[in-house]
Amino acid sequence: MSAFVVSQTHIDALLTFAQRPQYDSPAGYYKENGTTVTFYDNLNAIGQILLDENVRSVNFRYEEQTDSPSYLYHPYRGNLTPVQIIKACDCLNYQSCETDDWKNTEAHLILDTIRERAINELPGMDEAKWEITPSTRELSNKELADLPETWQNSKVDTSKYYESVMKAWEVDRPTFYRFKAEGRLCMVNAGKYYIA
Repeated sequence: MSAFVVSQTHIDALLTFAQRPQYDSPAGYYKENGTTVTFYDNLNAIGQILLDENVRSVNFRYEEQTDSPSYLYHPYRGNLTPVQIIKACDCLNYQSCETDDWKNTEAHLILDTIRERAINELPGMDEAKWEITPSTRELSNKELADLPETWQNSKVDTSKYYESVMKAWEVDRPTFYRFKAEGRLCMVNAGKYYIA
C-alpha cells in the first residue's frame, strides 16, 4: 500500500476531538522529560508535529525531499465519533510509520494519546470490567443442598458443613481444573463445574 500525506482537515479533526475536556482536566499528553503538553494551548504546534512526521515518512518511503507545509488549526465542524477518531488515528499512524524511529517520535505519542482518549469514550467502556476474572457464581444454600455429596479432594466430611458454613461456586472449566490441581474441594455435576 502506498503512503500519502493526510489532509490538514484530517489533522484538524483529530485535534478538535483531542482538545475536548475529559475527567475535568485539560486534555494533553506527557513527554518523556515529564512535561505536560495541553492540546488546547498548542493546537498549531501539535498539528505541525503530526504533519511534519507524516511528510518525513512519505519522503523516506519515496526517497523525496518535499518540504512540510505550514499547519494552521481550524476547528472541525463535522460529527466525530470515537470509532471515526480511532480509524483516523490508524490512518495517520500508517502514513507516518515508514521511518525506523517512528515509535519514538512525539507524533507517535500524540496519536497514541488521541487514540486512547477515543477508546475511553467508546459506548460501554465505563461499564466494562477492569479485570477479566474466571466466571464464577456463588451458589445459593438451596443449590448447594441439591448437589450430591461427591466432592473431590475432600479432606473432611463435607456433610457436616454442607448447609451451614460451606460456600460453593459454579465456575468455568479452566478455573475448576486449576483448583483441582491445587488439591482444593471441587466437583463436576451435570456438566457443570463447582468449587468450594
